[in-house]
Amino acid sequence: AGFWDGDVFYVTSGGRRLAALKQLGIQKIPVAPHERPDDPELLAIRLNTSHVPMTPMQILAAAKKLYDKGLTQEQIGQLLNYKSGSLISQLEKADVLLSAETKAALDDAKKGITYWTTLAKAPPEHHDELLRRVIDEGLSVSGLKAAIKPLTTPPEPKQARVTVRFAAKEGWQAAITALESKLKRAKQLEKHGMPFDPRVLDRDGGDADQQAA
Repeated sequence: AGFWDGDVFYVTSGGRRLAALKQLGIQKIPVAPHERPDDPELLAIRLNTSHVPMTPMQILAAAKKLYDKGLTQEQIGQLLNYKSGSLISQLEKADVLLSAETKAALDDAKKGITYWTTLAKAPPEHHDELLRRVIDEGLSVSGLKAAIKPLTTPPEPKQARVTVRFAAKEGWQAAITALESKLKRAKQLEKHGMPFDPRVLDRDGGDADQQAA
């Protein structure tokens, strides 16, 4: 589909099909002409999104043009057949977080917006390995989310709790050892007929042994 402007026919929908037919050597191609629209570029975007889903790269390029025309994020989302502009916002954030190589690889593999936005949530140092699994192993979006979860969940402070418990246990053992030592001194005093004096129990072992002797 397209429109005439003088002797020139402008294609608004079917540009990729036209290019493919030209590569096949086909010279005559039927067209469906329509009146020249007020905004041919806007019409081309609307028609292209209604047939074949656009890749994230194409969506970002289209969104940039539409921003330049004064459209809001919400309007762009609706124009591109999304319920709202929130998905466009998520895609723009992913565009910033992902490297150019990662985005190109996802685009070549025909991975949609959900792959972009999901992978962008992973720590950057894991992007290459996760991308490899997506491309080589066919990792699904749900599988990608499961792979990312342990990478973004902080570990529980188990070691801290073990250390506290160990320290508490050591404290109790020290207290029991000290008590056993005091009882031993008391028995030594009793054996030698010396009166029980708590103050003696608080002295070190050398003093107690000397008094007992």
